[in-house]
Amino acid sequence: MSSKAVSPSNTSKSKPKRSSGSGAEGSTSNSDLQMDMNTPTGRVWSEIMDQCTTDGSFNQQDLREFLKNKIGFAEGEMFRGTKIKGGAEGIFKELDLNKDGKVDWAEMSGLSSQLVETLVPGAADGSMDEADIRQLADQHFNSVAGAQDGRLTLGELKASIMKELPADTSHRSLTAQLAARMAIAAIDSNESDKAVGNRTISKEEWIKSALEMARSIRE
Repeated sequence: MSSKAVSPSNTSKSKPKRSSGSGAEGSTSNSDLQMDMNTPTGRVWSEIMDQCTTDGSFNQQDLREFLKNKIGFAEGEMFRGTKIKGGAEGIFKELDLNKDGKVDWAEMSGLSSQLVETLVPGAADGSMDEADIRQLADQHFNSVAGAQDGRLTLGELKASIMKELPADTSHRSLTAQLAARMAIAAIDSNESDKAVGNRTISKEEWIKSALEMARSIRE
């Protein structure tokens, strides 16, 4: 997730429909509000929508609840409420393109551009082909992951993001933490029963997510 992601009457809840498969018939686009919950952006969307009571969109308060309850942002830290508020404001500003105070799926798709920069720096413009993305994602994972078992931890990902942030970035450590937590929530596909701080990412998940997000950017 890029550093710009954090610049410091009730209706029944409805989730987007799960796509029926892969390929042309099962694929989704930004215009039809359908999505595959097993894609990186889909996983984050689903987690946020679990926090809200509106149909088809979420607001900034819903996003705060996601940061607090779902990914454990700033857990155990002083002034946590202020940090969550600032993080939510930064992310929401980037996603709410029409400035109507809500983010729908079409706008949420913009998260792919931010997340893919974490996996393959430079891929957000959609110009790389899949072979290059696969190769660069593999190389970047190897440079970030320090664990012997080949899985990437939250601490390792945060440290990597910290190195890539400009030295004058405001709240640099907090920015890196939020980006890392968001990325793990999006990329990890088989440890959702664990707290984000205890989840890890495999190379396979890393590369697959990079390819999926790059495709969504090009569509």
